[in-house]
Amino acid sequence: MDEKQTIDLIAQNIAPLLHALLWLIGIVLTIFAATMVWAWKMSAIFTNITNDISSLKTSVEKLVFRVDTIDRKLDHMDAQLVKLDVHFPDAPNYQALSVYTQANSPLTLTEEGERMLSDSGFYKVLEENKGIFDGIIANAETRIDQEAFVEKAAFEKIEAMFNEDNVIVAPVAQFMYEQGMRQSEQVYNGATRAFGVAARDAIFLRMGINPPIAKQHQ
Repeated sequence: MDEKQTIDLIAQNIAPLLHALLWLIGIVLTIFAATMVWAWKMSAIFTNITNDISSLKTSVEKLVFRVDTIDRKLDHMDAQLVKLDVHFPDAPNYQALSVYTQANSPLTLTEEGERMLSDSGFYKVLEENKGIFDGIIANAETRIDQEAFVEKAAFEKIEAMFNEDNVIVAPVAQFMYEQGMRQSEQVYNGATRAFGVAARDAIFLRMGINPPIAKQHQ
């Protein structure tokens, strides 16, 4: 076999291998190209999703801010409604409320109210249990409507303590019972309202806020 025949034989044997190799390379390049296109599309999709999430986050933050603002305004409105309840009470209630408090803005104590708070021992209760208002003070520090928030929270705190027969106010509740103040809903409500005013003023003093005609009672 001469040299030419040898070369032809080798070429015949190699040709199928070359065709197979080219076919394989073509498949690999096709898969690679398809992968690149898929990756590009997925990247675009992920980018859009990221942008949508960022936009949604911004919208949620705005919504939370607006809800918080509305909540603060509602708290302020609640405090104002408390005052309106005193400014425009029902006729049977007015006399009982006005004995201990006077419808200023904000609500303040009368001389009779201060005397009742002193005789009942409520001022002593406030002095010896300042910690019961720590939660109100902590929450009030972050609010823009501090005074309205404190007034509403103080009234609610005192009302809850009497309704739950809290041991802290037990001596005061006993005084009210002995004086017959619990026999009249109007008198009872007027007294607890006065307790709320005193509590509000005590909290104001601890926060460095000048309460209306507030006095230190030892």
